[in-house]
Amino acid sequence: MVKRYSRLEMEERSRLSATLVGEYEAGIPVRPLADKYQISYGRAYRILKESGIGMRPRGGWNRRSQAGRHDDGSPLPADICGEK
Repeated sequence: MVKRYSRLEMEERSRLSATLVGEYEAGIPVRPLADKYQISYGRAYRILKESGIGMRPRGGWNRRSQAGRHDDGSPLPADICGEK
């Protein structure tokens, strides 16, 4: 656990960063990670962003943006998704 509002030493920050990255890549969202390690959402997000990993889009699945697409994001054939 990180002491709230404390400045992290380089070694401690590196350890926290590695832990956050591993868990984020395993599918845990930023907010639960922040709660788990008792850091702010902003601090968790900043540590992940600075690590250089690709961040997932916010908000989950969007029906409008996903209409006519496979699970992997590739377009469906026109006859399946109702286009003429």
